[in-house]
Amino acid sequence: MLAQLGRPAARWIAVAVVLLILLVWHAGPSDNLSIPRFGSSSPPATGPKTEDVVTGATGDGRQHMEVPNVVANPSRPDIVLDTRPDAQDADKFPDQPTAEQSAWQEAQQAQSQQADSYLEHFKRIVEEPPMSVKDTKATCHWTDIKDVDFQFGDDADWVVQDRSDAEIAAHQKEWHDFVKSELIPYETVAPKFSGKGIVVCAGNERSLLRLQVLLRMLTHLQSKVPVEVHYFGDEELSEHNRTDLQGMYPNTFFNDLNGPDVILSTKHENFWINYNVKTASLLNSRFAEPLLMDSDNVPVSDPAGLWTSESYKTFGTVFWPDIARTRKENPMWAITNTPCKPDEYEQESGQLLVDKRRFWYHLQLAAWFGHQDYYQKFLLGDKDCFRFAWHALKTPYGRPARWLTSVGYVGRPKGEPDFPHEMAPSEFDDSMSKYQGGAKSTYCGHSFGQHHPDGVDAPIQFVHGGLLKTLDNARIIHMREHGGFFSAYKASSKASVISAVTEKVHIKYDGGDYASEEGLEHGSQCTDMDEVVPRPIGDSNTKELVGFEDAFAKAGGFWMLNETLWNDNNIPNLRN
Repeated sequence: MLAQLGRPAARWIAVAVVLLILLVWHAGPSDNLSIPRFGSSSPPATGPKTEDVVTGATGDGRQHMEVPNVVANPSRPDIVLDTRPDAQDADKFPDQPTAEQSAWQEAQQAQSQQADSYLEHFKRIVEEPPMSVKDTKATCHWTDIKDVDFQFGDDADWVVQDRSDAEIAAHQKEWHDFVKSELIPYETVAPKFSGKGIVVCAGNERSLLRLQVLLRMLTHLQSKVPVEVHYFGDEELSEHNRTDLQGMYPNTFFNDLNGPDVILSTKHENFWINYNVKTASLLNSRFAEPLLMDSDNVPVSDPAGLWTSESYKTFGTVFWPDIARTRKENPMWAITNTPCKPDEYEQESGQLLVDKRRFWYHLQLAAWFGHQDYYQKFLLGDKDCFRFAWHALKTPYGRPARWLTSVGYVGRPKGEPDFPHEMAPSEFDDSMSKYQGGAKSTYCGHSFGQHHPDGVDAPIQFVHGGLLKTLDNARIIHMREHGGFFSAYKASSKASVISAVTEKVHIKYDGGDYASEEGLEHGSQCTDMDEVVPRPIGDSNTKELVGFEDAFAKAGGFWMLNETLWNDNNIPNLRN
């Protein structure tokens, strides 16, 4: 046929056929996974299917994932924290992506996907050269460092003398090796996880009595969220007590961390605080999306709404803040190759929300940090193991747009008007009296009010009584009779801003002279914001706490005042 058309026509047909073949081949799928240039919002054309992501259309009609640069509240674009490499380092970024840029982009692409989506990202992370303490601390500058609350004093050995480059590199290699070869594959455990629920560690000492308050408060709020209690053996949580707890809240399950079917075993030391139990509980929990809560933490509203919050849907995590910052000299910055972040508070793990389907490997690294004695020299317990695991793996995490509120009372001597009594300026015996609630008064913040993650005006979601355990009965009784135990709060005017701006806050000693003329058994610890005036609970800013003390009391929150709860061996009896 070509011969009949003549040579010129045949030549043009042949060319057209070749071009058509090339066009079809070029448009077809490729087996090669390409990494887009740094700054591109388009992911590779292949890869795992994503869910719960913010999407937009590319020019060719494909969907691409856009990970916001805000680690706070996506509903408020005016509050922005850039989680990308610093803009001031832009001159370091050539046209071709560096390992750091590619690693960061892979983290963005993996966000909101399954855990295995991060594996390629991890390969780049563990090849990064170690940073020195000198490098990581160069990014932290506070206007007045004496106003900044730190967990460790300036006499800590690692503050006085920077840890050596060799030491940093050695410990970085240790966790790199763990990530390379010791992670439990997600596919081997994925069938074990499903649903959403609350995870609580309880069983030792008085945590059972705190747990029953949590369960009764959930009932009071008409919550249906399931609860899973983690414990070590029958000697810690008897079958008798498990039955009682399930009677209080039928949707309660139990998991023995000393049992034969645990995924990740952990050590347990009697008579000591076992911080490592939290990470083990999260990893071993039946829930795919666990909300970790301390037993001394109680919800103010049904926690079911947290799983639909914008912060959680965007990041797959919500980490709530503490009052302290992390010192720039802390070796953990360098070990995780993370420049010190002056705008970041330490983490308060009395509550933590995480999607294990996405962050199974991140949680394993957090558990690994928590099991190494070396890190306890500059990390306090479990709480910052989570934060630094996410930093180590260069992954953004969600956090509330609003900083915590201090919740407590204003203590006044008998015969003085109860707070909130409006004090005339002449009644202030010194310039600081107004910050304590009046003359002869003491503000004591015994609990943290942690806010719902969405919105700078978000209500308090949890009241975590972390310091309540330091108060003796005489002080509690006095305040119950004189104004209320949950009657005052302090909220910073800077609470809406995630930045390096600091509020003067610290843990102080309260002698409790207002509560007893005969003296008290011991002093207590209280949180205080030095330059914030205490306000009455139930005002326009804390409407969600109206009636909270009564509900807390009915739930058994003041169990420490009831001596019949204890048997001869000082073991709580939940049936009394």
